[in-house]
Amino acid sequence: RVRFTIDLRDIDLERRKDIEATLYPAIDHICEKHQVTSTIRVDTESEPRYCAEAIMDDMRKSAQEIFGQAVPELMSGPFHDAIAMSTVCDYGMIFVRCKDGISHNPKESAEFEDISKGAELLYQTVVKRVVE
Repeated sequence: RVRFTIDLRDIDLERRKDIEATLYPAIDHICEKHQVTSTIRVDTESEPRYCAEAIMDDMRKSAQEIFGQAVPELMSGPFHDAIAMSTVCDYGMIFVRCKDGISHNPKESAEFEDISKGAELLYQTVVKRVVE
């Protein structure tokens, strides 16, 4: 018996559905080829949530002022508190660089300098939101 999880996420819901539509037949084909069976259980199906553009704009401006350059942006896939809050208020997220890119894991580790930069970006963004 083998158990595994497929965590399929995408910022584009239709694209994710297209991938799902090809995934299930592929699993069936593999099972048939190897004479095994499969059971698929969908645990969670949620629509993508997006950071508020106004907050992101303030983060971009703050990052430019603090660091003198644009910083990388990424879409968050994990189920952060932001998913629950997205139905109540606008939100933005700041990610801090972690050693070896490991996050949400006991091995997660971040340098003080990176944490400090994230905190400074948060502070400056909040100041922008309050003052403007």
